[in-house]
This record gives sequence, structure tokens and C-alpha cells, in this order.
Amino acid sequence: MTMTDYRRALVLYVLSRLQRDATSHEVAEAMIGAAQAEGHPEACWRGITPASAAAHLRQFECDHAISRGEGRPNRRNGKPDPTWRANAGTAPTMPPPPEGDDVDVPVAARAGEPQPLELTPLELPPPEPVEASPYDDMTRDELIATCIAQDEVLQALQRADRVKDATIRSAIGRMKARLADAGLVNA
Repeated sequence: MTMTDYRRALVLYVLSRLQRDATSHEVAEAMIGAAQAEGHPEACWRGITPASAAAHLRQFECDHAISRGEGRPNRRNGKPDPTWRANAGTAPTMPPPPEGDDVDVPVAARAGEPQPLELTPLELPPPEPVEASPYDDMTRDELIATCIAQDEVLQALQRADRVKDATIRSAIGRMKARLADAGLVNA
């Protein structure tokens, strides 16, 4: 049995076991889960993708082994995803894994194989000297007191700015009123 035959049989097995219509994503996940649960080699389930499952599903649909169900809405693209269900009377068994060293592993599975990495040590430049800060020798309590004092000064300056703005607006209003009384500007 070749890997393609194994995967075709696995698609039909999984679809017959599902109790509802399934998308190619769900069939692919179920295929991987079934192969792993049976202890099949990694090459049997590594290259399974929703696209490869959909190709097998379309072929089985052409062969009248399965039927297409209603499309299920896809939240990502707004288009319905096709669903499939096994026809009545379809009850295949779990396929055995392909045997031998010459298992024709799909390219998708080979592409995911880890490659050895050559690691080179990372050389960092020496750290630049940092200027001393007046806060370096302070205790925690002194730092907290300094921060609180700075916050109080900033709040006082903000209040002064608001008062100053109000004072300026009041002076401008009085000046406009005097100019209007003198007939120099319209009131």
C-alpha cells in the first residue's frame, strides 16, 4: 500500500466515523488524530493538510463514495466551506500503515522535517559606561519620598497654570468691557 492509498482509505474511514457533515479541515484533524491514536508512524500523519484531505474528498465525491452536504459559513472569508458525509453502507476499517523504508512520503511531510542548525556564538559589544545618578545612593524610602514630592510640585504647577489662565481670561474680559464702554470695540 502506498502512502496515497493509505491516506485515501484513512479519509473514507474517518468520514464514515464522524456523525455529521464535516469540512476538509475537520477531516484532516480527524485523520491526524486517528493515525496518532493507532500509533502509526509520523510519516503517515505529518503531511496531512486540509487541502490534501479536500482533494481526496473531491475524488471520492466523483466516485460516488461520499456526498456533499450543505456549505458551512466560514467566519474568516464569509464564504461557505463545503462539507461531506459518507454514503449509507460505507463502513471501512482503519487502514494499516504502509510498510517499508520506501514509503512515498509527500513533499509537504518532507518540507516539515527539522534541519540541523549551525549556531554561532553571539558576540555583544562591551556595555557603555553609565553616568552616575543622584538617585543611585538613595534608599527605597528616600526614593519614594522624592517621587511623592515631585508629584506634589507638578500638581501645584498645574493648579497655578489653571489659576493663571483664569486670571488672564478675567483680565481680558475686563479690558474688552472698558474698550466697549469707551466705544473703541463692539460689545
